[in-house]
Amino acid sequence: MIEFTGFRWVPEYIQGFVKDLPLRWACEEAGLAYKMRLLDFADLHTDEYRRLHPFEQVPAMIDGPLELFETGSILLHLAEKAPWVLQGGGLPRTRTWVFAALTSVEPYVAAYFNTPNASVEDLMTMLTRLNKWMKGRQYLESTFSVGDIMMAFVLRNLVEPGLLGEFPDLEAYHRRCEERPAFRRAYSAHMDSFEGKNV
Repeated sequence: MIEFTGFRWVPEYIQGFVKDLPLRWACEEAGLAYKMRLLDFADLHTDEYRRLHPFEQVPAMIDGPLELFETGSILLHLAEKAPWVLQGGGLPRTRTWVFAALTSVEPYVAAYFNTPNASVEDLMTMLTRLNKWMKGRQYLESTFSVGDIMMAFVLRNLVEPGLLGEFPDLEAYHRRCEERPAFRRAYSAHMDSFEGKNV
């Protein structure tokens, strides 16, 4: 069974945004069995955990003899295990969209939250380009993939600030992704990890 690491507790405003959520989502889409190893923040800084994730973060993955870290890398591994579900457009295009989410979109999202006045124009430019791509499309490629999982996860940071509302095709795409039953199961399990832990 695949094992992922995640947090036993995070502040309420971070819940729903920890990067084990996309991995749970991919497994729910593909019917891959997985379990969670829930950690406290102090566990990240042990020698044992550093051997699994040198940057002392979550998530990391153990799948038999294979150990991986970094969400995008793990998602691509899962796509290779379940290509019939998780490789819309084929693996090369799936890989492209995972990287696009992490390198062409996420840095601008992060910059917006760190320095909003200086970064909003750059973010809006990237969202405009992505919105144009999504016009007339259901998903990034012909069918759903882990590229959509990664992109939708990055975009969910922009729902509460209301930025997606300025991009109708992108907003509809994001809603479509999060309305998938597999996302709802993954999100519920993710949030259940923190049940009763917010004190």
